[in-house]
Amino acid sequence: MATQKNTRSTPNPFLNLVWLLLLLVGIAYLLSHRAGVPDSESTIPYSVFLRELKDGNVNKVTVRDQTLLGELITPLPDGEQRSISHFRTQLPAFGGDQLQRQLSEQNVEINVLPTDEGTASTLLLSMVPWLLFLGIWFWIMRRAYRNIAGGLGGRSELKKFLDPEADTV
Repeated sequence: MATQKNTRSTPNPFLNLVWLLLLLVGIAYLLSHRAGVPDSESTIPYSVFLRELKDGNVNKVTVRDQTLLGELITPLPDGEQRSISHFRTQLPAFGGDQLQRQLSEQNVEINVLPTDEGTASTLLLSMVPWLLFLGIWFWIMRRAYRNIAGGLGGRSELKKFLDPEADTV
């Protein structure tokens, strides 16, 4: 009876590096989307925002792209036993000048953030598919190299073939 060696493969440092990079990109993605967003923030319809603005219940707003984040003076009741004091709404593509005039008339503090703050996270996220593709390609090439180097019977079979004086069982 022939004894088999334990052919346990050594951990691949490149694979560990790929997993670490994927983890870091995931954490960066989550942090970039949660930065500056209060936990109690709720999404409200644009019409509700306009009604609260006309009633003078809006304290301050922050605009980034087509998203408006705001703070109310008096919280709105929510159906889930809580009240809404911070909100988010999507701005329509029309009526931008009129909204600015209405905000100014109600003495609402207006903050405008640039749209390119997420450049680093966007760059990292655009690299993820390429890193994944290259990682899979590298893994396939290593497996193919191992199979070619070892033949169908594995490395020990290749050694027996190349060394005719090896013991045969």
